[in-house]
Amino acid sequence: MSSVLAIDPGVSYYAWAYGELGHIKQCGYVEGLDVKALPCAARLIVELPQVYNHGPVRTSDIRDLTLAAGQLIAGYSALRPGVATWTPQPSEWKGSVPKDIHQERIWSKMTDDERWVMCQLGDPKSVRSGKRAGHLAFTGRLGHAMDAGGMVLRFWRR
Repeated sequence: MSSVLAIDPGVSYYAWAYGELGHIKQCGYVEGLDVKALPCAARLIVELPQVYNHGPVRTSDIRDLTLAAGQLIAGYSALRPGVATWTPQPSEWKGSVPKDIHQERIWSKMTDDERWVMCQLGDPKSVRSGKRAGHLAFTGRLGHAMDAGGMVLRFWRR
């Protein structure tokens, strides 16, 4: 099982999760789009934005996010030539369920060690009650890292 680095991009930041041997080992959150400090991985996963008809996100925001994702892919590939890249859209790796439900699914598939790795990014306010009774929601840096971790788990079919 090879090493995997997943990135959940933003326009001026990104969250990442790194795993090897089938387990998430590290995660982080970076202001800016520099990739020099990221772990070396055999596979790179970068979520590409998805346009939803009549969605709440402006087309210009989707364009900016797509450009940021491209910069991250180009930067990492330049540092690590030959890295295999997968660029799923959200519906490809998490379906179309609400955010609190898909994040709970990710959380439930993580080992205690992986949860500990994720929680190093968030303060206690990063975990709160979701919109639906009995569901959790992960916000801020932890929420973005959860998405990156979810892509790593999806890659390993966990």
